Amino acid sequence: SLFAWSASSPRFQGWRSNGGSGGGTMKLKARLARLEVRLEAHEQEVARLRALVVGGGGAGAGTQSGRAQGKAAEASDDELGVLLATAAAEVSDASGSDDSDADSEPALGGACCGVTRARPLLPDGATFVRTTDADLAEEDDYEFEESVWDAFLFIGANCFGTSDSVLIVVLAGLNIFVQLVFCKIIREYMLDDPFSPDSLLNLLQFRGRVAHHIRFADAVTYESMVSQICAEDSILPWADGSLEQQKGIVEVVGQSRSLTDGYPVMCVLAVFLWLTTVMQDVRANCRFLGALLHLPRGSQTLIGQCVSTIDGSSASEGASILMISHVRVWCTVLFAVVPRFMVAACLTFLGTKYLVFSASMSDLLLNAMALEFVTAIDELLFAAFAPMRLKALIRNIEALEVPIAPWCKRAPSLVPWVCLLSVLLLLNYFWDGVIHDFMGRAELAEDFMCGGEQNFVYTKNPINGVIMATSSEPNHPDDDFDTVASILNLAQLDLKDAYGFKVPEALVGIADRPQTAMIQVGPKLAAEEWERAGTYAGIFNRSLGSLPAENAAFVRLSMLSTGKPSEAAEFLPCNDGAGTTGHVLKAQVEKIFGYTMENMTGMNSKEVCQSLVDNCDGMNMTSLRALCPVSCGCHLWWDPPAAFYAVTEHGCPTDCRTLMTVTRKSGVFGRDNCTDVAPSAFGDGALHKYMHGVLEYVYAYPERAPTVQKSFRVLIYNNYLAYSIPVTNLLKREMRNVTNFLLSRKFIDSMVSERWELYAGVPHPRNLTGCDFVTSWEFAAIFQLDLCETGAGYRSIRTYCPEACRCTPDAPECPVAGCGALPTPAPAV
Repeated sequence: SLFAWSASSPRFQGWRSNGGSGGGTMKLKARLARLEVRLEAHEQEVARLRALVVGGGGAGAGTQSGRAQGKAAEASDDELGVLLATAAAEVSDASGSDDSDADSEPALGGACCGVTRARPLLPDGATFVRTTDADLAEEDDYEFEESVWDAFLFIGANCFGTSDSVLIVVLAGLNIFVQLVFCKIIREYMLDDPFSPDSLLNLLQFRGRVAHHIRFADAVTYESMVSQICAEDSILPWADGSLEQQKGIVEVVGQSRSLTDGYPVMCVLAVFLWLTTVMQDVRANCRFLGALLHLPRGSQTLIGQCVSTIDGSSASEGASILMISHVRVWCTVLFAVVPRFMVAACLTFLGTKYLVFSASMSDLLLNAMALEFVTAIDELLFAAFAPMRLKALIRNIEALEVPIAPWCKRAPSLVPWVCLLSVLLLLNYFWDGVIHDFMGRAELAEDFMCGGEQNFVYTKNPINGVIMATSSEPNHPDDDFDTVASILNLAQLDLKDAYGFKVPEALVGIADRPQTAMIQVGPKLAAEEWERAGTYAGIFNRSLGSLPAENAAFVRLSMLSTGKPSEAAEFLPCNDGAGTTGHVLKAQVEKIFGYTMENMTGMNSKEVCQSLVDNCDGMNMTSLRALCPVSCGCHLWWDPPAAFYAVTEHGCPTDCRTLMTVTRKSGVFGRDNCTDVAPSAFGDGALHKYMHGVLEYVYAYPERAPTVQKSFRVLIYNNYLAYSIPVTNLLKREMRNVTNFLLSRKFIDSMVSERWELYAGVPHPRNLTGCDFVTSWEFAAIFQLDLCETGAGYRSIRTYCPEACRCTPDAPECPVAGCGALPTPAPAV
C-alpha cells in the first residue's frame, strides 16, 4: 500500500528507529546520503548570501551561520532538515538586522519528507553566479505530466479513496484501449493507398473498358470520357454513366497531378514533424522509466509531504516520493511504460503511412491534426476525468531524479543529437520504403489514365463481338459557350463583373439577347396559343417562367436526351428551322461545319437552309437534315437532295416520311410511272448522289472491306459468277485489287461512263447495266446490301428502279401508277 508520510510521523520514526527492513534500509540510507550532499550545497549558498549582504549585518550573519554549520556537523540524520531551515532563517535575520524596512520578505523554509528544504532569498542588488556545464549535466529531473500515463504510478495510494483509485485504473485501461483501437482503425480502414498495385490494375481496366466507350462519351461535344477526365473538365460529373465512378477517377487524376505541385515537400515536412512528435513522447517515456528505476525501492511505497515554514508557521507545499515498492515499479513498467512504447511504435509506422497516403495537401494537414489528437488522448482523459486530489498531487509533487550516464556528463548534447539523427534515419527509411514508391505509383496512375491517344471512342458489335472504334473530338472546355449561353439566356441571369470575377466575353449581356432555345410545350398550351393567335410564335418569345408546366413536354425532352436519332426524329416538325430564328439556325449550322459562315448573316431560317442544299447528302449531315428537312427533301419520294440518307435514321423527321407517303399516293411530286430510269441517269443528279451515298455508307464500316473481299472470293471460287475460265483466273489472281476497285471511286466512275464493270475491263457476268446492275443478286451478294429493301436505315432505290425492284402499288417508296402485281421471283442461286 501507498502512504503519505511527514517528517514528524510517529509511524515513520518508529520504522527508522527499527532500522527499516531489508533493502528498504539501504535505499533510505542512500536517500539520506543524497540529502547530506544537498545540505552541503545549501551551506555553501548560506555562505554566499552572507557575502552578498549589503550593510552591517555581515559579522552577525557570519556568527549565526557558523553556529548553524556547527550544529549541522554534530546533528543526526533526523536533525538535518531542521538545521538547514534554521541556517536559512538565521541568514535572513542577519541580513535584515540593520534594515529598518518593516515590509522585508520573511525567510521561507520547508520540510520535505523528513528533510528540510530551504529557499534562500536574494537581496536587492545581488548577482547570480554563472553555472558551469558540469553543473547542468548533473541536473536532470523528470517533471510529472498531467497525463494518464504518469497517473498510473499513484494507483492505490492511501491519500486517495477506493473510488479514486478505481477511476485511475479505468482511465489507464481506457487510455490504452482507445489508443490501440485508433491504431487498428487507421491500419484497417484509413490506409487506402489510392495508387496501390490493385488500384493501378483497376485503372488500366477502367481505361480499357469504360474511358473510351462511346456510351460514356459526351453526346454534345463528341469528346471521349478520358479526354474530359484528363482535362479535369468540370462538366464531366454530369455526363452519362456512373457519377461516383467518374468522380473517383477524376480525383485520382487530380491527386496524381498534385503530387508534382509541392506535395512531396509538404509530405516530407509533415512526416518529419510527426516523427519529431513521436520522438518527444518516446524520450519523455525513457526519462520517466529511468527516474522510476532510480527511486529507492523497498517492500512498500512512501510519499513524504513537503512542509513550508513562513514566519514560523508551517504550511503544506508539496510532496516527494521517498521510496517505491518493487511491485509498483514493475506494474508501472508493464502497464504504462511498455504500452506507451507500443503505441508510439504503432503510431510511428501507421501514422506515417496515413500522412503519405493523404495524396493532397489539404488532406495532409487535416490528417496531421488528427494524429496529434490521437497522441493527446492520455492528456484529454486526465484533464476531463482525473480526480481533483490526483491533479493536485501531480502538480505539486517533487520532480524525480533521472540518472545521468557518465558519457552523457562528458557530452551533454549527445542525447539531442542522437534523437535528431534517429528522426532523420526514420525519415530516410520511410522515404525509401513508402514516400518514393508512392510518388512513383502516382506517376504511373496518370500515365495509365492520360497517356497515349485520348481522342477516340469504341463499342463492341453485339452480334460478333468485334471491337469498332473511331476518333473523337479533343477536349476544348473553354472554347464553346454556345450551350452555356443558351441555357443562361433562358435562366435570365444578369451577369456582372464583381469581386474579382470577370464575365467571359461570350456571356456578356446574355440576359438581354434574343432567345436561342427551341421551347417545347404540351398539347394543351399549343392548342390554346393556336386558337388565340393562329401561330406558335408567341410561345417562343415568352420566358419559361411564364409558361405552365406540362408533363407531356417533360416526357418528350426526356426521350430526346436518351433516344436514338430515329426516335428523336419523331418529335421534330417537317419544317425548316422550326422553332428557331435565322441567327439561331446559322449558329447551329456553323457548329455543324466548324467554321463561321458570314454569307448567311441576316438570312431567315428558310434562306439559311436553301443555301445548304448541296450538303444534305453527306452521311455526317444528320443534324443538318434535322434542321432543314424540307430543303433536304425528307418529304420527297422522288429525287430528294438527301438521296441515300433521306430517312429518319439519318435525321429526317418522322412527319416528313408521313408527308412523303401522302404525296407519293397523290402523285403531286415527281414522276408517277413504274418504269426504270435510263442507265445514263446514274451519271448526274440525285441518282449520282445516291450511289455516292451507297459507297460512303460502305466506307463508314471498315469491316465491310474484308466482307466484300470474302464474298467475291466465294462467288469466284465456287463459279457462281458466269465468267469464262481466263476471266475467272484473272479475278483470282487480282482478288485484292478487285476489292480495292469495288470500294473506290473507280467503281462509281465505271457507272458514270456506262461501262458497268466489277473490275477494270471485267463487265457484269450477265452484262447487266443501269437499274438491273445495282439491283442484281450479284451486287447484293458482293456488297451485302440490297438497295431495293426498305426500312434498312437508308432510302431504297425503288423510286428510280421500280421495275428492277418489282414494285407494286402498295409497296413503300414505289410509284402508285403503272406498277402491276409482283411477278414471280427468279430461283435463288
